[in-house]
Amino acid sequence: MKPEEIAEYAGQVLRSGFGDRVAIGFFIGLMRPVKPERCAWYIKENKPLLYWLTDQEWKTYGKHAKGAKLDRITVETIVERLKKRRPDLMKVINETPGGMDWLRGSIDGIKEKVRQAC
Repeated sequence: MKPEEIAEYAGQVLRSGFGDRVAIGFFIGLMRPVKPERCAWYIKENKPLLYWLTDQEWKTYGKHAKGAKLDRITVETIVERLKKRRPDLMKVINETPGGMDWLRGSIDGIKEKVRQAC
């Protein structure tokens, strides 16, 4: 699939009834390749996840995510999933000063970028 096709498909899924679950899974998937040391660096440097995406890339994803129920994606839900799937990252987030604020900011930032791009 081309990036545009992936973005369109992702938008269709987000708009479906299962969109919030898929979006939560997508967020957890973003964390899959992140090593604990890298997570600590993100927190210490205050670098949110996806900080490297360009405005054009956000527009591509946002265009296809219109109508997604982003408010259903909460920090509590992400934390619950991370505890099960990435306890190593949850340990770093909990033990690094500002870790929970970083996680909250990353989640809120991604949701806001998608909203702005819609």
